[in-house]
Amino acid sequence: MPLLIGVPGAILCAAQLVIDLRRKPELDVRENPRPGGSEGARSEAEVFIWLALYTGAILGFGFVVGGPIIVGAYVKFSGRECWRNALFAAGGTFAVLYGVFIWLLEFSMFQGLVFQSLLG
Repeated sequence: MPLLIGVPGAILCAAQLVIDLRRKPELDVRENPRPGGSEGARSEAEVFIWLALYTGAILGFGFVVGGPIIVGAYVKFSGRECWRNALFAAGGTFAVLYGVFIWLLEFSMFQGLVFQSLLG
């Protein structure tokens, strides 16, 4: 499992690094910039909060349950989308995690600490 995710991820990161290094820097011109740059700090803090929530959900409830919940919440609250889109994203995440990894590839995925303690 780590090689299945780690090797393609490392290759994609290296490719993105090459693309970023070749790209010429663009000037960031805004019509109404906010003083103090609070927008950038807010978005970075928001990313770290979502990352912590995702990590907590995976550790607590596992990939198949925690992943779709956080993806749906992210689409609804951070993306400011309607509930229909959030439920579609959560359902798609569940379908990929369960359908591809558990049913098709027959991986045993981490079930989460909450379910492990309840099931004994």
